[in-house]
Amino acid sequence: FYCSYVKKSENEVLAVIRDINSRKQTELALENELRFNSIISSLSMKFINCNEDEIDLILNNALSEVGKYFEVDRVYIFEFDFPNRKMNNTYEWCASDITPEIENLQGMDIDLIHGFVNLMLNKKVFIIDNIKEYEDENTRKLLEPQGILSIIIHPIFIENECFGYVGFDSVKSFRKFSQKEISFLSLFSSL
Repeated sequence: FYCSYVKKSENEVLAVIRDINSRKQTELALENELRFNSIISSLSMKFINCNEDEIDLILNNALSEVGKYFEVDRVYIFEFDFPNRKMNNTYEWCASDITPEIENLQGMDIDLIHGFVNLMLNKKVFIIDNIKEYEDENTRKLLEPQGILSIIIHPIFIENECFGYVGFDSVKSFRKFSQKEISFLSLFSSL
């Protein structure tokens, strides 16, 4: 609320009280949208202008920035190794109180989660709002030991070949991912 006073006379005061909650909410939404657009623009420029030896640093910084912006617990990139039927977690950012899983997620057998891999190959987004209710036991057995409660993953294609995927994990609480998060992962996967 905004309040202002005007003294009319010795015994009278005029008070004006306005509810500015909707205005403040609009301002916050605009600031958030500007920050989002700034992140997209900044990441795009960094990827366009980077040298090969800068990619690791840029990707790690990008995952950190994105994780903090969306307030997720983990952000990561996996790469598929189809000739060897494996996948590897190549980049990961975790919130300060979240256990990293990158070391545990190397050389994973993609044949154990063929349904998930088929989604990626068919350019589908993988979303689980509540892992405890997810039907595929193999996928659940892979995700639950990591403490994952909710997850969203978007495939990465390079020159029409499925390279891997980028994803967000929610570990502290169940989460319904927004359309904005889905759209962002789509943009990020195409950078």
